[in-house]
Amino acid sequence: MLLFIAFLSLQSTQRCYAQQDYVDDQVFYDELSPYGQWIEYPELGRVWLPDAGSDFVPYSTNGHWVLTNYGWTWISDYNWGWAPFHYGRWDFNNRYGWMWIPGYEWGPSWVSWRYYDGYYGWAPMGSGLSINISFGRQYNNPNDHWTFVRDRDFNRPNLRNFFISENDRGNILRNSTVIRRTGYDSNQRNTYVTGPSRVEIQKATGRNFNPVVVRDNERPGQNLSKDQLSIYRPKVGNSQTRTSSQRNEQQGNQSAPVSNQRSTTVTTQRSTPVTTQRSATVTNQRSTPVNTQRSTTVTNQRSTPVNTQRSTTVTNQRSTTVTNQKKENKPANVRGKEVQKSTNEKSNNGNRR
Repeated sequence: MLLFIAFLSLQSTQRCYAQQDYVDDQVFYDELSPYGQWIEYPELGRVWLPDAGSDFVPYSTNGHWVLTNYGWTWISDYNWGWAPFHYGRWDFNNRYGWMWIPGYEWGPSWVSWRYYDGYYGWAPMGSGLSINISFGRQYNNPNDHWTFVRDRDFNRPNLRNFFISENDRGNILRNSTVIRRTGYDSNQRNTYVTGPSRVEIQKATGRNFNPVVVRDNERPGQNLSKDQLSIYRPKVGNSQTRTSSQRNEQQGNQSAPVSNQRSTTVTTQRSTPVTTQRSATVTNQRSTPVNTQRSTTVTNQRSTPVNTQRSTTVTNQRSTTVTNQKKENKPANVRGKEVQKSTNEKSNNGNRR
């Protein structure tokens, strides 16, 4: 029974979170303005410069790693740490130093991870950098952007005291390999990096780690207790995204009249005028003119003119011509015999004399 109640509570929480409206990105400008300066940067737009001193390094200064149900999560000691270490990216400029570029996906951290022979290292992802690109060999942050510690010191709260010196950092970085461990947040629908393996860290430190559960805080900020991290992590959208969403909703509301117009006009035109024209005109044309012409004209022509001509003309010609010719030939033969006979008689009479 208790399991069933817990299941219903979890489902209710997920539904409430899924129905949560997007928070405008103005929340970043309002909440971070007291702790830094916003400037317009070429090709990046508005970026934030923290008032944290010249030695500030993201994911290195004033913070440490804690294992949560999202993997290794950066816990910042700054009041504003709930935003720049879990949204967006960090870039470095020689003039301004480290600057934060706002983003809209929440994650336990946005860093690239590496490992080499008992050392773990991480560095902030640059602007516009996706997780897949950060996993590639062609991508390398500058040496001074990386932080390395021994694996046995990885989870210390005073982590800064255990950083590897700059002299050793370059050699470790050149021989290190990328850690490609990721997770997926079904509520926020985004992929994030989780960092080193829990089993490997436990083996290196000799300690067991129970993941801290991440809870949603209703107000900007974060609070870490023994078994829970309450942190503000709303779904954030910029003004352009919200304008596009509203435009799509308006187009969706106009879809009904358009569909009715197309279905009524086109269907009526095809079913009535076109069908009637083809059934009446074409059928009558083939049944009446064509059949009449073939049955009357052709049949009469063959039965009357042709038969009459052959039976009358040819027969009379043959019967008349041939018959007359025979009648004329008979007197000629008779006359020939009589002439021959008279000639012979005359010849005989002369011989007697």
